[in-house]
Amino acid sequence: MRGKRNVKSFIMNTEKKEINTEYIWRLKKNWEKNFPDLIGDWTHYQIKGDDKELAVVDGLNLIEALNIVEDNFGKYKLILVHRAKVGSKGKFLYEEYNNYHISKYDNDIGDLENFKRLHDSQNSQLNTSYTSKYKHLNANLKKHLSISIIRYMEKRIVLYRGITYLTMICFILLIFVQSKTETVENIIYLIRQFIFFTSFIFATLWIRRQVSLISLILFFVFFNLILLSNPLLFKIEYFSTYEFSKIRFVILIVSVIFMLIGFWYKCPIKYVRREFNLKDYTIYVPIIVLTILIQFILRLI
Repeated sequence: MRGKRNVKSFIMNTEKKEINTEYIWRLKKNWEKNFPDLIGDWTHYQIKGDDKELAVVDGLNLIEALNIVEDNFGKYKLILVHRAKVGSKGKFLYEEYNNYHISKYDNDIGDLENFKRLHDSQNSQLNTSYTSKYKHLNANLKKHLSISIIRYMEKRIVLYRGITYLTMICFILLIFVQSKTETVENIIYLIRQFIFFTSFIFATLWIRRQVSLISLILFFVFFNLILLSNPLLFKIEYFSTYEFSKIRFVILIVSVIFMLIGFWYKCPIKYVRREFNLKDYTIYVPIIVLTILIQFILRLI
């Protein structure tokens, strides 16, 4: 009886507490990563709210599974999944010993508040500048504008993620491309590093972590050292020495490590999970401008 009362009181509390659904799409990114891989005979997900089964969803339809989690968010303290498969009698068989936590209400509601604060801080200057322009808009139009912005941001993040995957695939494929001609080999190496740099830029715009921004800065240094030592671009002998090659290698390793840490969404260190508050163009525009200036000025000296 006490357990049932606790569950009922929890549901009543969540109903009283207003859930800001405008930022649910940010939570869905984290929920998606919590779903386990379906290996071997496992083909479905059994979704449960606390101890109650909510649905059994085909593993190929992850969007439907995420929508079910979203529909039940706030109704249960914990939403989890078990892997499932179809047995010989046509009934579902569920994984007994492993359960995967998709959404913990106490944690996710705190993340929603953080997302709201981040969004408010990003748009504080915009709101103050255009207060007089938008003060006559009614509440429905403001809500429509907010939803449109959120949808645009969601599409932009999907685009950045797709570009990151595509450039990483191209980089891996180019590793296996070899040439007997030194000039062609230098061209391939230059293209490979440029693609790798591009993947770092879009990965940073995708995950938007401060630690990934540090990784991008380190790779920016590495990339410029590569350009200064490439024979195709009138290399500077000083940057082509063995000592500088070791420095480049160390910078590259540290940069990759920082980027991998940025993808660790469950890292216990709060700083690693902290997102940066910068517009996209303030990242890639300085990179392009500074690269051109560095390459031009150092060759003139």
